Order: sequence, then C-alpha cells, then structure tokens
Amino acid sequence: MSTAAGEAPAVRGRWRGWAAWALLGLLPWWLAACLGGTPLPTVPLVAGSPLPTRAAVPVLTLEESLVATQAALLRGQVAEAQQAWAQAYRLAPQSGVVLREGARVALAAGDLATAETRAWQAIRAAPKDAMTWALLGTVLTRQGDPAAGQQALGIARELDPALAPELFTDRWLAARRAGEPVTLAALAQEYALEHPAELLAAYYQAEALLVVGEARAALELLQLTMRRGEPAPAALWDVLGRAYLAVGAWHEAEGALQIAGDQFTRGDASLYLGSDMPVNDLNLNLARAYLGQGRCAEAEPILRRLSAARPELEPLVQQAHRCLTPVPTWTPWLPSSRGAMPPVTPRP
Repeated sequence: MSTAAGEAPAVRGRWRGWAAWALLGLLPWWLAACLGGTPLPTVPLVAGSPLPTRAAVPVLTLEESLVATQAALLRGQVAEAQQAWAQAYRLAPQSGVVLREGARVALAAGDLATAETRAWQAIRAAPKDAMTWALLGTVLTRQGDPAAGQQALGIARELDPALAPELFTDRWLAARRAGEPVTLAALAQEYALEHPAELLAAYYQAEALLVVGEARAALELLQLTMRRGEPAPAALWDVLGRAYLAVGAWHEAEGALQIAGDQFTRGDASLYLGSDMPVNDLNLNLARAYLGQGRCAEAEPILRRLSAARPELEPLVQQAHRCLTPVPTWTPWLPSSRGAMPPVTPRP
C-alpha cells in the first residue's frame, strides 16, 4: 500500500509531462484549424547571419566621466551629472577627486547630508586636497554651521594660499593656461556658489562650457544672463561672441565682439580673465567672424598680421586669400559667324 501510494505521484507527474508535450505538438495543427487551414508565417533564417544585438553603450574614461559630470552641472542638468558621476565612481571609487566631485553633485542636488559625507570621504582619501576642504566649508555653511565652514575654509587656505578669494583670478588663469577642463569647471562652480548673483558667475560658467565643447549650453546661459538688463562687462560680451562663433552665427558673433572691443578701449580690463593678449585674440575672433560672412577683404589683413607671431594661423590666411582670388573661368572659342571656320595660313 505504501508502495502504491508512493508511486502514484510519480505516475501522475509522468502523465502530466507526457500530456504537456502532446499539447505542444498538437498546438500548430490546432492553430491552423482555427485559421481555416492558413499556414502559419515563418521567418526565414539566413545561414551565417548574426542575431540582432543591443546597441553598444559608450564607455567613458575616468577623465571623460568627470568632464561630463562638470558639463552637466554647468548646464544645470543635475540628473545627468549624477549619472556621469556614477560612472566615474565605478571606475575609481577610492579617488579623492571623484569623491570630491560627487560631493559637488550632491550639493547641486540640494542633498547636503550626502554632500558632507562624500566630502569627508574625499578628505580621508586625499587629506591635503585644498579644494575638497574649501568645498566642505561651503557645505557646512549651507547646513547652517558657518563657524565650522570657516574652519574648513581656513584649512583649505593653509594648504593652498592661492585659495584666498583675492587670488581666484590667478587660479582661473593658471587652469586656462594648463588646459585643465575639470579644474576650470570646478572653479566655475565654486565661483557661482559663492557669488550666484554676479554677472561674472555666468562668464566663468560659459567659459568652462566652451572648454568642454558645450557651446550651445554656453550660449543659452549667456542669453539668459543678458536678458537681466544689467550692464555686462567686456568679458561677458567676448565669451558671448565666441559662443556664437562656435555655432556658426557669424553676424551675431561680430556684434558681440565689437561691443567687447569698444568696452575694452574705454578701460574695461575684464578681457584679461580669458586671455593674456586680449587685443590679438579679439582681432582673431573678429577675423573669423568676417571670414564666416565671406568678408575676406577685411579678414585677410588681420589674419596675415597675426600669423607672423602665430604660424598655426596660416591655414586661415590661405582660406582668406583663396576667398579673395577670383576663380578663373574658361571661355570657349566661337566663330564670328555661324558655320565659319578660322582662317588657315598656307604653308610657304
């Protein structure tokens, strides 16, 4: 009795398995009958053809992930910045720089607790990183503890005296000369956090956006800033002109650059924020605007003069020269009267 009882479930299990296979085997015939004998469509398979695969997701390097994080922050796209930073964190979870930028992302998102936690983690990873101490000072001040914030800022300035507010311009120019996009973006964010209402905050952010290749985002930021109606410094008009150049708006670029030049001649020295030789760079950008509009007669002498000290401008000089030189046209010979042949001189 016990044997029969033990075998009954096994028999029932085998019967159910057989019934399931039978139903699967009869399923095509049943469907064909329901469809009135119409054969089911089949997908032809080509021998050797690869199966479709999911599109590859671009993998960024650590440097590219950090640049993407900063660019998103400068555009105000906090969610995008969080995604880019997450990729950087996966690549280097113990990096002080990555943790510091994670604190910056959290601060932009308004998550002060996470920002403080990441800042302390970054300090444990790199205790002598002055920029992290400065960021921690900002976070603590935002949390309502200005005394602790000032202590953190004091440590930052002891580690790097250049972090004093009056030396911000020197730090900015040094990062520009070194071509460090991550540092430039971090400095722009730092200035915007400390001086959110100043026009120069938009200038630094737009400059950083141009460096990381976000010309349209820089243009949108500058246009919004200009609509405030406040008197803008020459540097702001200059970076606006260069943003227009980057998107091919030649006429608008010329107008902005002309205003920057006029203000510079009246004593506005803010152009030195972006250049050691602002007159030459302003003229170069104006020449590019002229060239883009086809005004090569105005662009060519400027480019030729600047190329004497900057040989890398020679291709632009040649472009302006080709624009000035008329293209020769071929005029076919036609007889003076229809059907006439040119005279033939008989041989002596």
